[in-house]
Amino acid sequence: MTLTVGASGKEVGELHQLLVEAGESVAADERLSSTFGPSTKTAVLDFQSSHVDPQGRPLGQDGVVGPITLASLKNPREPVERFTAAGWRIDMNECRPQERHVVEVAVREIGTKEDPPGSNRGPKVDLYTGEQWYGAPWCALFVSYCWKYADAGSPFGVKASAYKIKTWGAENHATLPMSEPARPGDIGVIMRAQGRGHVELVIGKEQPGMPLILCGGNVGNAVRGTVRDRSQFTCIVRPLP
Repeated sequence: MTLTVGASGKEVGELHQLLVEAGESVAADERLSSTFGPSTKTAVLDFQSSHVDPQGRPLGQDGVVGPITLASLKNPREPVERFTAAGWRIDMNECRPQERHVVEVAVREIGTKEDPPGSNRGPKVDLYTGEQWYGAPWCALFVSYCWKYADAGSPFGVKASAYKIKTWGAENHATLPMSEPARPGDIGVIMRAQGRGHVELVIGKEQPGMPLILCGGNVGNAVRGTVRDRSQFTCIVRPLP
């Protein structure tokens, strides 16, 4: 199977999920329609430029997803392991006391990796998921794990999917209007077709014209510090008012 610009359907939707989990950005219209458009190609090129194939050889940079690039997306290996994106930063003074422990836990876990890669398992990952969800995609479970360290505990309990966090936000009037800046402790939700998605914890206070500073689990098989434009998110959920 080969995917390139113009392709659409379930396979492209699955590609978008892999790209997002690898820390790449895909335009919302392409994600929601499961279409391989210009931003998908840019994301593929960016992934190819910094990853190697299963034999450790640099990937060809053509923006096309063939068997080799797909295998690398499912089991990413980097020539130099990187756990924070360019421009990532942390300033604990931006945190309110209510969310400070949540953010501290998230930042502390940066660098935790699956073992083996692609398994959704590992000694630390299993702590995030709990036995009930061993082997399941764990981005939402990682956010839930961090939030249980809030002084009053997690207001949303444990959620195992981006869809459930999005739904909790809507039902509890906890979804931010686009005009309101995000702050540490908020949860960015990225949804795509078939109800699948990805979530990350906001780490830095949103600044005008600047991307969000985040920390996410299950990003390239690890906990990583990421930097994303707010436009990449379907919604932002604020657990505490």
